[in-house]
Amino acid sequence: MPDNMPPRESFFNLQNIRWRYILLNTLVIIIGLILTVTWVTKQIRVEANNVAVEKAKGDLKLAQTLLDSRSPGPWSIRDGSLYKGETLINGNNDFVDEVGYLTGDTCTIFQGDTRVSTNVIRENTRVLGTRVSEEVGKVVLEEGKNYYGEADVVGVLYQAAYSPILDQDGKVIGIWYVGANKQFVDNAINFATYRVVLVFSAILICVLVIILYFTNSLTRPINELAVAAKRLAQGDLETEVQVSAHKEVGYLARTFEQMRRELKQQYSELQKSNDLLRESHQKLLDIIEFLPDATFVIDSDRKVIAWNKAIEEMTGVPKEDIIGKGDYSYAEPFYNKKRPILIDLIFSDDREMNDIYPSVEKKGNTLYAEIYIPNVFNGMGANLWGLASPLYDENDKIVGAIESLRDISEHKRMEKQLQYLATHDALTNIPNRYSLTQTLKRAVAKAKRGEKSAFLFIDLDNFKLVNDTLGHATGDELLVTMAKILRRNLREGDLLARFGGDEFCVLLEGATFEEAEIVAEKLRQAVDQEELVMDKHKCCLNLSVSIGVVMVDGTLDTQKVLSYADNALYMAKDNGKNRVTFLKPDEETELWLSETNRMITLINSALKDDLFTLFFQPVIRVSDGRIMHHEMLLRLQAPDGELILPNRFIPIAERFGLMPQVDRWVVQSSLAALKKYPELKPFINLSGLSLGDEELLLFIEKHISESGIEPSRIGFEITETTAVKDMARAERWIHRLKRLGCRFALDDFGIGFSSFSYLRLLPVDYLKIDGSYIRDMDRDATHKSLVKAINAVAHALGKKTIAEFVENEEIMKSLGDMDIDFGQGYYLGKPISAPAGLEQI
Repeated sequence: MPDNMPPRESFFNLQNIRWRYILLNTLVIIIGLILTVTWVTKQIRVEANNVAVEKAKGDLKLAQTLLDSRSPGPWSIRDGSLYKGETLINGNNDFVDEVGYLTGDTCTIFQGDTRVSTNVIRENTRVLGTRVSEEVGKVVLEEGKNYYGEADVVGVLYQAAYSPILDQDGKVIGIWYVGANKQFVDNAINFATYRVVLVFSAILICVLVIILYFTNSLTRPINELAVAAKRLAQGDLETEVQVSAHKEVGYLARTFEQMRRELKQQYSELQKSNDLLRESHQKLLDIIEFLPDATFVIDSDRKVIAWNKAIEEMTGVPKEDIIGKGDYSYAEPFYNKKRPILIDLIFSDDREMNDIYPSVEKKGNTLYAEIYIPNVFNGMGANLWGLASPLYDENDKIVGAIESLRDISEHKRMEKQLQYLATHDALTNIPNRYSLTQTLKRAVAKAKRGEKSAFLFIDLDNFKLVNDTLGHATGDELLVTMAKILRRNLREGDLLARFGGDEFCVLLEGATFEEAEIVAEKLRQAVDQEELVMDKHKCCLNLSVSIGVVMVDGTLDTQKVLSYADNALYMAKDNGKNRVTFLKPDEETELWLSETNRMITLINSALKDDLFTLFFQPVIRVSDGRIMHHEMLLRLQAPDGELILPNRFIPIAERFGLMPQVDRWVVQSSLAALKKYPELKPFINLSGLSLGDEELLLFIEKHISESGIEPSRIGFEITETTAVKDMARAERWIHRLKRLGCRFALDDFGIGFSSFSYLRLLPVDYLKIDGSYIRDMDRDATHKSLVKAINAVAHALGKKTIAEFVENEEIMKSLGDMDIDFGQGYYLGKPISAPAGLEQI
């Protein structure tokens, strides 16, 4: 056979490249298709089961909704049977049959764990009296949770949805069930899988035909190129290389000759490149000389070949004394001894470097490290940031290395200062909230290993009053002084931190309950007995703190420790301030916190779903018994229909910042009532927190203006303590709303600061005398005298008086004798859902 002819091979020779290529590709495709079919089948199965479960969930909700519409009322067990409203469920299969007809699912209602109504039939008999599986019963009956997924229903697997049936007390008394037969799901899956296999088999046949065609067209020109390569290897450079197809293969053949012609030209150019390289090397040295960073270069023998002016100034060593010196020597200007430095790592790894540098980073071929050098800048030392890189020749062989050093001492100083600022309070210079949280996390971890601690949450009583009356500068001075007082009365190892505002925290690591009690009381007394002199205002302040304490004993995580301490502080505040309150993580506390969380949920739901309602209590003119206006009283409607009084939810709403939203609801609902009752004159209560919400004031002004209602029909009430705590803001609210034409009353007067001087600053129309003086003034002469005094001063200032808690005829008669203007109380009219006596207004 001539050399220029490709070898002939049998078409079915399994040793040639054609069939190896075909077999390899076929094997890969088959494996890929098998994996794909397996994965798709698995996904079909998962999705089918998920769809069945979701269908069961939806059908369960449909069934529940349908039964609620057919038999309204709560679930209950009466006389040993299950009822929905007034409908007996036991043996009543009409409803479950209807659910099965509508959905195609099985449906069962259990009393406890026993089927009492079902459309599940085995051997032509309903399976009444059979029980739910143990697995489902544990989840639904014992834990009170829903159960979704595969379940055994009297010997047959279903994709099922189970839901607990609760009576009106929230007790689990039974189970709802809706399920799709799993055998039906499996049949659907198998049918889908069969179709997938058919489609993928057809794809495999098509792919094999295509591979066979393209393999044959590819291997033919390769064989021809192999013959041409053999001739070139034997020295035949004259015969033209011809390939019957594939331009790429032909192009490859034509490059052989072109390579020989270009080789000589490349060698000549390489010589020129070497000359340019030497010139570039000299230019590099010139550039290095004037770099602002301290820089030096060593060659492959580790001798210094460049030492610029910046490094001369840093080390005080001129280049003449260092150029040409070898390795462990170029370290002497930095350390006064020979030793490896960063640039040495370019050539070899040195274990000693691990003790010298805290860490060495590597990006590409460049090394980075930070280190303190003691002997630079005339022995002053400096933090330096160094980087070292290799130098290569044209063959990518390392011929040297270059290192640059930058002084980062000022940066490190600023970094240290920023780190301090990030962990300390800028005003008091004690640890801040971040530091406290990190330390508390460690204390919680230690507590879980048996080392208990105590956590104190401290709040300065009436601090806002100091800010508002003496200014924020004085408030800041007071906080600094407070931090010093607290620090003086703590041990060296105790952590004192500012949590924010006027709140401080103390962590007593390793402290017992008794020790925490002693320290907390010591801190409270230290503040209580300290007389703080404010030079700027030439006054003395006697202040107090409230302290909440919780033990860090391993039962609470970090967030719960903070939550318990915050609640303990709240209780201390609520019980009169200037006291220490411990909160233990017991069942009673958990119930209290649970009730708080429940109330927060109810408030949010009420705001979202309009579950608040307004009650109206009349205010009566004492002289003639006429109704002058109504006070709007808020109630919260629980899901079970209970009407929750404000004393249960208002403090929680105020504490968690929900009152501005609640007040918005009250304002809007009151304006709606004004339109419904044209003769109504309501007084609306505003919380203390709402006075801090400028947006709420704009909201009230906007809605009153846009309502078209005469503003003189509307009144507002704020408590005395709220007004005095933020006199400036209260005065601004009163002035702006009275400018619209609204009226204002100061509620609970006499229970707070009981100072008449600020009444001249508050242009209110009415003083509501606190009910604690009114309800027993017929038995307490002191209270009666106080009521007379309040009434006299109010009248002298041109304000009318309203007596709260008028409970009997004798008190009403006394109010008339004392010339009290108005009365309000159960004797005169209880709060009702619609305003009474409008015809008398």
